[in-house]
Amino acid sequence: MLPTRKSPRAIVATPVLAAAILSIAGPQSTLAQSDDNNLVIDEIVVTSQKREQNLQSVPIAVTAITGEAMRKADIHTLDDITTRTPGFSMGSFNKGQPQLFIRGIGSNADGAGSDVSVVTFLDEVYIGRASGAVFDLFDLERVEVLRGPQGTLFGKNAIGGAVSLHTAKPADDFYGRAEVSVGNFNARVVRGLVSGPLTDNIFGKITASWRERDGYVTSVTTGDKLSDQQTWGLRGSLRFVPSDTLEVIVTGDYSRSDEFANGRILVGDADPATPDILWGIGQAAFPDAANDFTKTFADNQGVADTEIAGLAATVSWDVGPGTLTSITAYRESEYINLDDIASWDLSIADVIDAATFIDEQAEQFSQEIRYTSSSMDDRLQWVAGLYYLREDVQRDENSTVFVAATENTPFGRSFSRQDNTTDSFSIFADATYDFNDVFSLTVGGRYTSEEKDIRQIGVTPIVIVHTINESYDIMDGESWTAFTPRVVLQLQATDSVFLYASASEGFKSGGYEGTAATEVAARTPFDQEDATAFELGAKMDLWNDRLRLNAAVFATDYNDLQVLVRKEAFPGDPLGIVITENAADATSNGLELEFQAALFEGFLLSGNYTYLDTSYDNYLEPNGIDNKGNPLRNAPENSYNIVANYTKDLNSGASFDIRFEFFHSDESFQDPRKEINAAKPEYDLAHLRLSYTTANSGWEFAAWAKNLFDEEYLMHNFPLQPFGNPGTVGPPRTYGFSATMFFGE
Repeated sequence: MLPTRKSPRAIVATPVLAAAILSIAGPQSTLAQSDDNNLVIDEIVVTSQKREQNLQSVPIAVTAITGEAMRKADIHTLDDITTRTPGFSMGSFNKGQPQLFIRGIGSNADGAGSDVSVVTFLDEVYIGRASGAVFDLFDLERVEVLRGPQGTLFGKNAIGGAVSLHTAKPADDFYGRAEVSVGNFNARVVRGLVSGPLTDNIFGKITASWRERDGYVTSVTTGDKLSDQQTWGLRGSLRFVPSDTLEVIVTGDYSRSDEFANGRILVGDADPATPDILWGIGQAAFPDAANDFTKTFADNQGVADTEIAGLAATVSWDVGPGTLTSITAYRESEYINLDDIASWDLSIADVIDAATFIDEQAEQFSQEIRYTSSSMDDRLQWVAGLYYLREDVQRDENSTVFVAATENTPFGRSFSRQDNTTDSFSIFADATYDFNDVFSLTVGGRYTSEEKDIRQIGVTPIVIVHTINESYDIMDGESWTAFTPRVVLQLQATDSVFLYASASEGFKSGGYEGTAATEVAARTPFDQEDATAFELGAKMDLWNDRLRLNAAVFATDYNDLQVLVRKEAFPGDPLGIVITENAADATSNGLELEFQAALFEGFLLSGNYTYLDTSYDNYLEPNGIDNKGNPLRNAPENSYNIVANYTKDLNSGASFDIRFEFFHSDESFQDPRKEINAAKPEYDLAHLRLSYTTANSGWEFAAWAKNLFDEEYLMHNFPLQPFGNPGTVGPPRTYGFSATMFFGE
């Protein structure tokens, strides 16, 4: 089996944060009774360093949430994880394409030749496209969120961090679960799973989920409900154990979403200083925004359809003193989006409108082979491996403007088709040497070579939006290489105090503009992005393991940070063009704190706090605008989460559980220019869940409410002066009831 590095005592809990603290913050851990009847925090085993370890012994800023904690917190999307994880945030301009940010680092670019900055892995399989990670997080064993550059063990594009999703393996014994939930907005959820032995050495599992909910934003034009939810998925897996030294797991998954687009609202006011140049229409034609979080002026429902499928085989073979692991995977996805981006007032609906259409098809093949072992009487633990990825993406984008002056004939249509093929190869190694029971040193590195080949066809209009009438059909290619090392010094100061200091580097490959306005722009790649991170972390278990205090400070320097910006094609251009460019330098510094306290039997109080100090250190745009000192995107200065959970065991053998959660985020910005109209204002969210479990643990009945106080808040806001900005609103108060049946456990 895989060698396990054990701490002097299993402290554990929930996120070990190595770099920061992690201990959890609420939903991630539970209470247990030790032999001397003292309350302690449950242990969580993670694989953040490609081997099984106690979470509290991992020198990485990682938050871990167990599958049971996710179930009780009603976590079923990546967005639900963000409030439970320090420094983690998410937005979405196009529904179905989540934009993940950690410590202010993420990516808004979604072209075929662009990459994400926070990578999602499913059972250690890299998911290259943002839309490829839009599936129900049902029946996961745990989620690990690693914060900061993860260039050595997780590789390309994990420059902001990594989200590692681990599904539960088919079990040795038979068990299952069935869940039904109903709520307001006509919400309905049905989920279930069955797992167990098929033969003496073959075990299987099948899971299914279906989730549907009406929209909560109403079109005043059509009366349709937008921002709805309709998704379903299946996953099946087989585990074959022919011997004590060999295990083979084959997993297939399929999911589909058929939904309407986001119901964007108009945020902010029109800019009265903007010249009356838009197709000769005066400023008076664009009244101030309504700022109504329940209404949109979109005149069509739009489309946000996603189809995802994957197949993976993981082979683990104990060879000599270690384990040889092979992970072979194929994944494909299709994403279709039709969106009315001009959610303007009805008074101008007959004057101007705009829509975008996206059709993206992606497929990828990946192969990882690694060997994990220990030597020198287990004082040296190491892993080495090879990784290959081939990804093919075809993306069509069509943007069209309609104006009354041309009797709603498409006016200003732009079209782009980009075919991108990425070949990426890397070799990596990482080793930890224990000098004694106190000091350890980790040294690792990864070499990555990546090549992108593109073909792009484009047509741009001769209108005031672009002022260019050009079509092109080009083929081009570029390659990048990087070496991303890490060094970590670890100190087990006492049985209760673990300290570490780390230095690491990350890498994100360059790429090509997805909707270039000219042939020159289509042929010109943007540069790779590099990061250097320093981190100090402390993890402490006190009060007989009933109190956990974790802390971390970090400083990260980014060179050639890739930034998606809207730029004027000419002075005073009201709409402009959206491009990716390299900001010269940026920094992300901060502090992350987490705590857990088992105050008395059945009661767990936990929380986290993040302070971010981010800025562009040197970012002068060609038009003379200086963004130096402005904060990075999606980087609120302060954010925190507090969770109170009380469980009462009744005399009958049944139990009652109450859970309250509160989250706060400061204001953050969506544009490097720090435009106030493009800000996400500060907001607070509260969630409540009450549950009753029967005496034999066969049934659980729960009532829940999310966004308990019906806070109005934005998930995304994009600058689009002079008309105000299209904003995506977060869900209002939702509530409901659920019943879950457990069997065989």
